[in-house]
Amino acid sequence: MHSQSSVSSGTGPLANASGDDDDFAYVISHDLKNSIRALIEVPQWIAEDLEAAGHSIKGTLGENLELLNVHAKRLDQMLSDLLVYSRIGRGQKTGRSDLAAAVATVCADQPIPHDVQMNVALETPTIDICDRDLLTLLGALLSNAVRHRDADMHHIWIESGSEGGGTVLSFRDDGPGVRPEFRERIFHAMTTLKSRDEVEGSGMGLAHVHKILKVHGGHLAWVDQPDGRGVGFKLWFPDHGCEET
Repeated sequence: MHSQSSVSSGTGPLANASGDDDDFAYVISHDLKNSIRALIEVPQWIAEDLEAAGHSIKGTLGENLELLNVHAKRLDQMLSDLLVYSRIGRGQKTGRSDLAAAVATVCADQPIPHDVQMNVALETPTIDICDRDLLTLLGALLSNAVRHRDADMHHIWIESGSEGGGTVLSFRDDGPGVRPEFRERIFHAMTTLKSRDEVEGSGMGLAHVHKILKVHGGHLAWVDQPDGRGVGFKLWFPDHGCEET
């Protein structure tokens, strides 16, 4: 029998996010984009100019330029994800979203390793999550699974069904899983369980999931697999849609 542990959508550090905070995050992330783009492009221009002048950029100089490029790209990704976070639940119309279309879009956008099989079974074809938030939700779950996979992970399952006046979206994989003591922590913003030198990412993916649950009045339960491997989520959303803001 599978055991379950719940993650509430109304508690924790993400539950206190306000509209003012989101406005601030939007302005900051939007306005800093051009500066971050310069931090990415200028070192490339410097390298090109040095090579054109006959100077070698190997050794320490090359390593430092590459390090600058890596960190600038990380900052760019963090700002992009912060912008996504600030837009969750905002400026979207009420209505049911097509699950199959959303899954197909996300699978096409997310590079899935050739040895990972997607298994999709949607008994409930639509869900009361606005289109953009649904794509953000599925994209975060799929990206997180692929990013943290190990050599023994070969399957991802996405399923849907009706339950308790709402829709349940189930997501699971057969990867390495997450130890129980870390299960609350991974939903905090800017949180990663491994260093960014090991697994590249902003640490915002599951924070997006948490905020979407909160905005749409849903909740999440962990579902442990019989063999002890993998991540299993059951995400329940009520059948009422979301308000346009």
